[in-house]
Amino acid sequence: PRRIPWWYAVGGAAGGFFVLSQSSVVPMLGVALFTVGVVAGQLTSSTLIDRRGFGTMRPRALTPSRVIGGLLAVVGVGVAVSGDVSPTAQWWLVLAPIAAGLGVGFQQAANGQIRAVGESWLAATFGNFVVGTTVLALALLVHLLTTPWPDAFPASPLLYLGGGVGGLFIAIQVVVVRVTGVLVMGLAILSGQLAAAVLFDLVLPVPGHSFAIMAAIGAGITLVAVAVAVVPWGRLRRGGLGELHSSE
Repeated sequence: PRRIPWWYAVGGAAGGFFVLSQSSVVPMLGVALFTVGVVAGQLTSSTLIDRRGFGTMRPRALTPSRVIGGLLAVVGVGVAVSGDVSPTAQWWLVLAPIAAGLGVGFQQAANGQIRAVGESWLAATFGNFVVGTTVLALALLVHLLTTPWPDAFPASPLLYLGGGVGGLFIAIQVVVVRVTGVLVMGLAILSGQLAAAVLFDLVLPVPGHSFAIMAAIGAGITLVAVAVAVVPWGRLRRGGLGELHSSE
């Protein structure tokens, strides 16, 4: 039977650490810097994994277009959240979201390998959530030993749908990552998140929160980043020259 290293199966722990760091660090660091840190870490690990290969995933050349696409994505996120940087943020805490982002890149690659070996996207998704939930359950236990249980929970049922959306999110990842590679998939996810944020601001605005033009510009930059990273510009140039010569 085909086997995988045991540490592939702990990819879900990276997702658990991401959620844990988000809930604990954001109040002190701010959403803007947390987002930039995660993106920087995720794109770094994604680039390294694609360059070296991972399991049955073949190495992918570190081309200028992929590097430029990754840098553009970081710039786009920085532009999108530039208006939300807190002047009192504790900057050293940005190490936590960077570490979380590094783990997310590994998580995506590991889940793709589990799916390939097990030949089941459902098994890979379920395993990811079991491990991630275990990490969060242990963190909750430690928290409850030091902090009283909350008096009330949010009443809106919509707030409890995040886990289901996360399950669909992971399931899509485990199928797509072997085709696109970790970096391109990460860029596509990032551009989709920013585009959705802009769309929500337009269609379902939050009371007291006005539409941010910088967020729209940042989303546009990330879409350009995906195009730069995906399109084989060198091949297109060679094809264009060949067609030009043949017409002559």
